[in-house]
Amino acid sequence: MDLNPAAWPLLLKMCFLFGPFFVMFVGMGMIAYMACRDLDKVLGGFPQSQIITSYADAWRGGSLVARYTVMSIVISAVIWPGKHLRKGHLNAEELNRVPVSIKRRMQVSAGLLIFGFVWFAGFFVLVELYE
Repeated sequence: MDLNPAAWPLLLKMCFLFGPFFVMFVGMGMIAYMACRDLDKVLGGFPQSQIITSYADAWRGGSLVARYTVMSIVISAVIWPGKHLRKGHLNAEELNRVPVSIKRRMQVSAGLLIFGFVWFAGFFVLVELYE
């Protein structure tokens, strides 16, 4: 197969153009699902973690966008806790008590968003290389 996107069939071009957005949309949907279903349970497990409680107090009660924002902050703190643990903004014991099923959904949703972005950026670079 030729790497030049101009030589690809239309269906393949469309898949490579819209596929990343579909993958990212699924990841965003998973975060919205967790924001509606699991946010209160997750926030209840972090009473001493400053990074989570500070945002939760400001954004918790409100619209789906507010809950989505808090869930995104919690996901980033749970998946990449290093900096927050070093600075003392995140309690390691509370982090270890996050239910495995919720943590797995967090990892999958973040992975889908990252994968979709990398896919789109790679396709964009490929198109720019062959222009």
